[in-house]
Amino acid sequence: MGSDIRRILTNWKLITLLNMEYKIYDKALQLRLKTIFINIICPNQSFFLPWQFILDKLVLMKETIA
Repeated sequence: MGSDIRRILTNWKLITLLNMEYKIYDKALQLRLKTIFINIICPNQSFFLPWQFILDKLVLMKETIA
């Protein structure tokens, strides 16, 4: 009974659908900007790059000082 009510779209309130709409828009925007940011961000910067971690730069700095 409860799951049948959820399957009918007219039973959903608009506020519950807005959250999903924002998530879809956010993901689409994120995928478009990802290709732009990879070309803009300096290679020395480790923030916002998926293959680099902030701790990598800290370890490099510690090894350079020591």
